[in-house]
Amino acid sequence: MSFRFNAFCAVVSASVCLTVTSAALVFGQASQLPAPASPQGQQAASATGNPYSGYGSAYPAPEVEAVPMAYARSVNLRAQQDEMLSELHSTVDRLREDFNYSPEMVAATREQDAAFLAYDDARRKVLESLSSDPNYRALVSLVVSLKEKLEDERPGPRPSAEDLERVLATATLKLSYASAASAMEVAALSADGDVMQTHARLILAGDRVGQMRQDFERQIRRDPEFLAARRNLDQARIARLTADAFLSGAVDAREVAMDYAYYLHRFDQYSYTPVGYGYPQYPYGYGYGLSNSGGYGTR
Repeated sequence: MSFRFNAFCAVVSASVCLTVTSAALVFGQASQLPAPASPQGQQAASATGNPYSGYGSAYPAPEVEAVPMAYARSVNLRAQQDEMLSELHSTVDRLREDFNYSPEMVAATREQDAAFLAYDDARRKVLESLSSDPNYRALVSLVVSLKEKLEDERPGPRPSAEDLERVLATATLKLSYASAASAMEVAALSADGDVMQTHARLILAGDRVGQMRQDFERQIRRDPEFLAARRNLDQARIARLTADAFLSGAVDAREVAMDYAYYLHRFDQYSYTPVGYGYPQYPYGYGYGLSNSGGYGTR
């Protein structure tokens, strides 16, 4: 049992040492890592072939001291990753702001706004002229009155079949009048030259602004500043994952070292505290740490 446990601990120690060394090289702090054992312990390990022979005391200081450093490094790299992510977002926002305030984009948006105002003004003039038509005014008046009727005759939570039929008939009639009024508006707007010209101008301006925004979304993924910020974020993520793996390995190494230190010193209490079992009237006894001149004992 003891041989198997020692072999297991040796394998775990070698794996942990390899993980610690690799992580330290990634972090660039190999010189700050604690040594696995003192020179005396290394000599004892080489003499016995046991990598844990250097534990002269019950406290494995190197493995325990490695955990706080690994935890601090993990927290630091997580913060750096968050900072790189914030920097990436700031870069995108800055590039988008520069694009929105560029001379080309400002001119295109102004043209779109001007085209919308011109189309709205031409449309308003046509509808004002159409409002003088008696048929159109009658249709609009019927639509408004039927809308008010529907609001006044709104059925309760449990409407009857007759209520539903009445509401449906009123809504159908209102929809037919509204469709007729809309058809008159479309016909009047289509017949006006200014409306059609300003509408075409508005569509052209909107297409230009939309195309410019699509081009910007494609170009931003190739922008040097964006690529540099994205690269920094990827490197920070890799460093954080490595730090998390190093912390996990350091914690595992600490647990194994503490368990094995306890294993090495599990019988020390019998060497420090004499314990004997015998009878006071007889000059002999037996036990750990007890030595009588007239009896049987071991120390």
